[in-house]
Amino acid sequence: MSALVFGGVLERHPRLDVVVSHGGGTAAFLYGRMLEFAGLERAPIGTEEFVRSFGRLWFDTHVHSDDSLALLRAVANPERLVYGSNFGGWDSSDPGHLNELFAAELDANAQRLLRVTARIES
Repeated sequence: MSALVFGGVLERHPRLDVVVSHGGGTAAFLYGRMLEFAGLERAPIGTEEFVRSFGRLWFDTHVHSDDSLALLRAVANPERLVYGSNFGGWDSSDPGHLNELFAAELDANAQRLLRVTARIES
């Protein structure tokens, strides 16, 4: 995920949509550190480009913790959060209780993502 952002991939490919599973792993936790790095002169991209590119990423909300979900919602673009699952995985229990509070938002986001994907494929 950081390679996509700091490598400028999302800037070079403005129609590319990437969905990062499991809330992006440590992405929300490291957001501040990555943002600070983007502000340094030696960084491959600047702060504005970092914020713009990070905001283009889609994240699933399969994180299993109210605190993790709150942090993800605080740093990710809220219009790019969608349901996620680990169907058949070791942690495939139902995380629905975490998502019920904003289910309508997640549904609307997924519909928008799928419409964009369908438009690109056709």
